[in-house]
Amino acid sequence: MKPVCDEIVQTADKYSEPGKFTVLAGYEWTSLVKETTCTLV
Repeated sequence: MKPVCDEIVQTADKYSEPGKFTVLAGYEWTSLVKETTCTLV
């Protein structure tokens, strides 16, 4: 099974168009939740 973050980074790379549109894959961490998440911003 592929990690979710890898899928998000691949999606960001797919839709980024240098010079026109940039997708940034971000990493969110909080000490209040036991899980971490990757997000697109």
